[in-house]
Amino acid sequence: MLLQQYLKSPECLLCDEEFCKMTSLELAISIASLSTMANGNRHPHQYRISKHVLLELKEKLLAISQSIRDCKSFDELHNLVLGVCDSIHGAGELLSYDVAQRIGEGFLKLPPEFVYLHADAKQGARYLGVKSRVASVECFPMPLRSLTPDHLESFLCIFKNEIHNLVFSNEAV
Repeated sequence: MLLQQYLKSPECLLCDEEFCKMTSLELAISIASLSTMANGNRHPHQYRISKHVLLELKEKLLAISQSIRDCKSFDELHNLVLGVCDSIHGAGELLSYDVAQRIGEGFLKLPPEFVYLHADAKQGARYLGVKSRVASVECFPMPLRSLTPDHLESFLCIFKNEIHNLVFSNEAV
């Protein structure tokens, strides 16, 4: 079963532990926007993005750090980061979600309340009949509802091809 496979995967643990040791908002913004993992490497989601784009994002987010600090929900934070990313050529939906998630969960303690669908996660969700950009966990099949929204987003991304194969072979996720 894909869900059991995900729960045992390093990706599942990475979601919980990798970016949760931030001691200040400025550090959280720097680590999140530069996509720096604990080992010093760039996160695989952002390896194709030029360092110039990530540095510009960092500077723009640091400039609005008080607005970031004032966010009361992940959705508010995500919209703020998305607006900044939209102003930078080469920064897209996946980067904005990842940066918001890292700051939100790693420092502000604002986890996503919904599943944000972009890139591969959007494709995985579409195979399950979910076509919106943001969805409630309840929109997904029962076994997947045990996941938090951020884990469900990761699951959909990682297993999009397997979901496609299962759905079209009428097997259970």
